[in-house]
Amino acid sequence: MSLHTDPDERNGHPLDMVETFVAREHWEPILRQAAFNGMVLGAVTLFLGLEALPGLAIIHFITFASGMAQGFLALRLEESGQDEAAVAVGRRSMAAFTLASVTLLLMPFAA
Repeated sequence: MSLHTDPDERNGHPLDMVETFVAREHWEPILRQAAFNGMVLGAVTLFLGLEALPGLAIIHFITFASGMAQGFLALRLEESGQDEAAVAVGRRSMAAFTLASVTLLLMPFAA
């Protein structure tokens, strides 16, 4: 199992550029994990009573740092030959980066 799509399986769709990095079968678990992380971190920031902009900033920094750490772990796992674990950790890393990107895009609207 790999996080990438085999180049022979791509057939000219506009989303093939995204599939170069993440295969289509991994999109749903990544988005599900990103939504779950967003709900949990959003609930924590609401529980702490933070305004929208500081809450989004905290979620962004936490998820970005988490995505970097999990990305490095996925690379180490892949180098050691543990492909299944590398894909699982890579999915979590991509979910964290997806959530970090969404929070960054929402920040101008929260100001």
